[in-house]
Amino acid sequence: VGAMALEGAQRLTTDTDERVELLAAAKDNWDYVVDSSQETGTIGDSLMRAELGLSTLRSELSMAMFGELPTEEVQSDMYDALVGLAAQTETYYSSIFEKNHLDERGRRNTFSGLSGFQAELATILLHQRYTLPNQALGQLALPSYWSENRGQSHGFGSSTSHAWNISLRQADEDGVEVIGKLQVKSRKASMRRHDKKPYADDIVNIYLAEDMAKPGDEKKFRPGWILQDFVTLKEVEAEERAEYNRDHYFGAKHRVMIMSDRLLDIIDERQ
Repeated sequence: VGAMALEGAQRLTTDTDERVELLAAAKDNWDYVVDSSQETGTIGDSLMRAELGLSTLRSELSMAMFGELPTEEVQSDMYDALVGLAAQTETYYSSIFEKNHLDERGRRNTFSGLSGFQAELATILLHQRYTLPNQALGQLALPSYWSENRGQSHGFGSSTSHAWNISLRQADEDGVEVIGKLQVKSRKASMRRHDKKPYADDIVNIYLAEDMAKPGDEKKFRPGWILQDFVTLKEVEAEERAEYNRDHYFGAKHRVMIMSDRLLDIIDERQ
């Protein structure tokens, strides 16, 4: 519901009051999902999507209300919120082992859903880590909208899939437009297992394990490793950690820099 309200504010109306109402409805729905999940101790895709929506809401508001990318301050606050969400997903990952009501299949499905979400979040952070200090590029990676993530722009009869989960947005004289469509999976096996149709030519497929892991580490790789590096960087750079391992910090910084560059190269090569 929150995701549909957000898309409605961006696309279905030009009336300012209606946009404000739809954005408020999105926030209210996501707040409700988060509060309900905390009360019941439920961890799942709905909770993570709600927290992602709340983290990016101010940036979406800038685009809906003013037709422009958010200011550097708003982008920076969003980046910090997304790193905070990255830390939460790692807590979720650890807690799955403690969910005694889950059988092996349920635990495996929960891990799979979390891994997919972490892959998307890691990709957004890798792109923002590069674009935030390079504001002249005028680009921003954000989650795609509800209908885009479900491939509804071309209807259901198409022989190719037009679904993507991350949009690269860029501002020009006419407002904000999508200049890149990314379909991110934790690994190629996920693509083969879940997707029945080939993706349209204008969609860039990203396989995090194969594209980001060191050679030989693909099978054991998980997106949470990337998120852990972002959490380390934020804690040290914000002086939230009084003592830290210097090698560990600079190792994380080097890995993030390498993967950010690699992501940009992959996007250029596959577009």
